[in-house]
Amino acid sequence: MEHTRKAINHKNIKQALLIRSVEEKFLELFSQGKLNGTVHTCVGQEFSAVAFAGQLKKKDFIFSNHRCHGHYIAFTGDTRGLLAELLGKASGTCGGIGSSQHLCHNNFFSNGIQGGIVPVAAGYALGNKLKKNGAIGTVFIGDGTLGEGALYETMNIISKWEIPLLIVCENNFYAQSTPQNINLAGDIRARAEAFGIKTFKGDTWEPELLMDRANEAIEYVRSDTKPCFFLVDTYRLNAHSKGDDDRDPADVTRYKEKDYLNIFQHESASYYQKYTEAIHQEIDSMVEEILTEEDLPIEKYYVKEGQQSNSNWIPSEPINKRQVELINTFFKGKIVADERVVFLGEDILSPYGGAFKVTKELSFIRPDHIKWFGIEWI
Repeated sequence: MEHTRKAINHKNIKQALLIRSVEEKFLELFSQGKLNGTVHTCVGQEFSAVAFAGQLKKKDFIFSNHRCHGHYIAFTGDTRGLLAELLGKASGTCGGIGSSQHLCHNNFFSNGIQGGIVPVAAGYALGNKLKKNGAIGTVFIGDGTLGEGALYETMNIISKWEIPLLIVCENNFYAQSTPQNINLAGDIRARAEAFGIKTFKGDTWEPELLMDRANEAIEYVRSDTKPCFFLVDTYRLNAHSKGDDDRDPADVTRYKEKDYLNIFQHESASYYQKYTEAIHQEIDSMVEEILTEEDLPIEKYYVKEGQQSNSNWIPSEPINKRQVELINTFFKGKIVADERVVFLGEDILSPYGGAFKVTKELSFIRPDHIKWFGIEWI
């Protein structure tokens, strides 16, 4: 091929083209009124998905956000399930009722609340570390999430406890509609470095370098069992969602000309045509078949097949004990019975045990966990 840039594996190019083609199909289907709700596409950001989601192991997990289609396809390979999901069909990944912002399939999870998914991902990664299963986690955020306090609380915890979580910040220079120069001060990587977290940086305009650095970051998290923060400079070539775009058209055009797949289209036209024709044929065939399918019946939304709801109500007998004492007793039993239980909180260590003594003496039951968290003075 005739690229002036450093060449990237054609397998990765085809995967990026698949992601873009699926996104373009979603926009087409939305215009035809065949999608439920709106759609957030990652056109322009495909190589971020390929570099990270495409290089993880299947035992690893991903938490993604509203712009998740590329991450999902690169990690699961389930293109048909994603198409059916957004078309609201029962054969979709989540029965057609989750759509793209609520996917749950093969260690892949998505949610639109970016600040909220980071601590959840940290908890999942902590569980993997306690199990010593060698699995790591990746959570995708955008630069707009840098305004969320939960992100910094999580970075503090994952650094302190050496939790194997990779935070990938896809920096497309806009927090929905707000330009980054209006709302962001300082250096993005420095925010993670302030917590003692190792950082990396790459961009989607040099995908070969991004692939290499992403792999280095993934292997660091896995081998060192420590967190990592990766800043990916990129640019979404479409609106935040369908139609709400107030960006300078000249700015968008500049990034379209810089986009690797657009360059590939012009510099390697024969390869581009060959790949996209095959991809479009596959996607169109899937969609044609999916559109003939049924939606999930309303009665299956709430009760799974074979299950019956129990409506019997039994009143509780009054117990002459304080609620905090009952809670404390419950968790004492749980910690003894199940070594997987981890009780987290603020100012809860013994001998203090919290302001209301809910966690009184819990620390003494599992001193190995206390030591594991790096606290030696108990």
